[in-house]
Amino acid sequence: MCEQLLKDIIAAGTNESASSYSLGSVVFFIDTVEVETAGHFQVIDGHQRLATVTLLLTALSKTLAKGEVLSGLSENSIRERFLLDDGKEGNEFKLTLTGNDNLTLRAIICGEEVSEQSAGHSQRIMENYDFFVNSLQDTDLQALCLGLEKLTIVEVLLDLVADNPQLIFESINATDREKSQADAIRSFILTDFKRSSEDASSPEPWIPVEIAFGQELTISTDENQ
Repeated sequence: MCEQLLKDIIAAGTNESASSYSLGSVVFFIDTVEVETAGHFQVIDGHQRLATVTLLLTALSKTLAKGEVLSGLSENSIRERFLLDDGKEGNEFKLTLTGNDNLTLRAIICGEEVSEQSAGHSQRIMENYDFFVNSLQDTDLQALCLGLEKLTIVEVLLDLVADNPQLIFESINATDREKSQADAIRSFILTDFKRSSEDASSPEPWIPVEIAFGQELTISTDENQ
C-alpha cells in the first residue's frame, strides 16, 4: 500500500488537470461521552489509510531541509497542521494508535531513536516509515507536496443516536478485508466505553490483546485538525 500510495500522490501532483486525489471514505463518530475527550474522532473504517498518510507526512517533515517550503509545506507546517496540535500543553498528537504502534509512532514524530530493541517497538510501523524515508531520497518533493495538497477524503459521520457503530463495523467487515479478532474486540469495546482522555491515549491496556490476537490499527483523530 505504501508504494502505490506514494506513486499515486506524485502522479496527482504532476497532473495539472487533476484537481484532487481521493483516499476514499473514512467512517467515524465524534466522542462526546467525556468532557476530556470531547472533539475527538473514533474511526470505524479507514484506519490504515490515515495511518499511512501520517507516516508519509512524518517522513516528509524530516526530509525537507530546514526552512525549505514546497507548495506551502515545510517541516514546521507539517508538524503543526497534521502531526501535533499547536497551542495545547505538552505533545497532543493528531493521531492516537494502539499498543506498540502508538508508542513507535510517537517516538518517530518526536525524533527519538527507535530500534528493534526499543521498548514498545512496532515492526510494521518502522518498516513503513523507513520505506517512506528511503523513497523520498529519490523523489520529486515538489510533485509530492503538490499531490498531498490535492488529497481528499469522503467523511461519513455517524449519529450515535440513530446509528450503531458496531453494526456498521460488522457490515463493512463483511465486504472488506478480514479484520483481526483484536480489531473487532477493540471496536466493540470503544463504541460503548466511557473513558478519560488518559485512558483513550494509553496503549498499555491493548498490548495483551494484540499479543494474543494480533495487531490492527485503531485510531483517534482530533476533530479540530
